[in-house]
Amino acid sequence: MKTTVAIPHHDLPSDHRDLAQERVQQLERIGDELHGLHVVLELDHLNHHVEIVANIDHGQTLVSEGREESFHAALDAACARMETQLRRHHERLVDRRHGKG
Repeated sequence: MKTTVAIPHHDLPSDHRDLAQERVQQLERIGDELHGLHVVLELDHLNHHVEIVANIDHGQTLVSEGREESFHAALDAACARMETQLRRHHERLVDRRHGKG
C-alpha cells in the first residue's frame, strides 16, 4: 500500500509527518482492500487540520477530517473517523458475500 503525507505550506515540524505516517499505517490492519492513503496536514491560524483520503477497491474513495486545537487531537479524530468508515465498508462487503445485504 502506498502512503503519502503532505504538508503543503511547510508550517509544521517534520516530526508531525513521521507521527502521521505511523498512525495511518495502523489503518492497514482494518482494510485489506486499501490501495493507498494520502494524508494532508495543515495549520489554519490556531487550528490544526488533518485530512485522510483512502483509495479502496473498485475506485472508491473514503475521506475523513479532523480539526482541533492540537495536532495530536486532530490526527486522532481523523484516524478514528477513517477507522469507522473502513470498518463499515468491510462489514458491508462481508454481509454482501454472505447474502445478508
